[in-house]
Amino acid sequence: MDRSKRVVLYLIIAFSISFYFKVIPPTWFTTINSSFVLHVSKGLLIGMGPLLGALVAFRFFKEKREISILGTDPLKSMAMVSLPILLLTLHGIPNEYGFDPHFMGFILSGILMIYAFLEEYGWRGYLQGEFKKSSPFTIALITGSAWYLWHWWFITSGFNFTQIFIWATLIFASYGIYGITQKTKSVLAAAAFHSLGNIFLFYQMISSQLSFETRIIILSVCILFWSFLIKHWNQGSLSTQEPLTV
Repeated sequence: MDRSKRVVLYLIIAFSISFYFKVIPPTWFTTINSSFVLHVSKGLLIGMGPLLGALVAFRFFKEKREISILGTDPLKSMAMVSLPILLLTLHGIPNEYGFDPHFMGFILSGILMIYAFLEEYGWRGYLQGEFKKSSPFTIALITGSAWYLWHWWFITSGFNFTQIFIWATLIFASYGIYGITQKTKSVLAAAAFHSLGNIFLFYQMISSQLSFETRIIILSVCILFWSFLIKHWNQGSLSTQEPLTV
């Protein structure tokens, strides 16, 4: 199967799943409130789209993969995704559900990190590789636009100046994450940076409970630590080229 057919297949799967849960959500999905954990975890079903689309597309992907889950430095990849979870667990997140703030910090940051991984396995783990011979800007334009359109915000929120700004932001973010994956070859490294937006900007259950100063401190610690890790990244070879392996 040639590239265009693989990409279309991937996009159909990824976009269909997100459309089903975000634009025309079934009753059973909107009423999953039997427990707090189930309520906040149901968003993972949306994130399954890029992952499943990538797994299907990889079935027909003949070229050597350049990015894996753990990349060329597994320990540093794990350290990157662990840091924001650790910091939010230690700080805690006040809540109205009666949970210990530290437990809440662990649960919410962990779920959002998993969500970021599900997306990044598709955007950077698969789609970016299909256009590896293109310029960095072209890759960012393609993956960033697909990333934006996949959210269906232009339908659920209306297409306006704010949406144009978000679209441009995701293209810019894709350019930055492209550079990170070129250095690390790691989906987890991409997920770590992706998670910052989810945790501190878009997910109100966290951002509304942390002061601006607290968010700046945690963001700064993450970025400084990750920058140090990336600077000293082991440029070895990937342990495997198979989907959903390390």
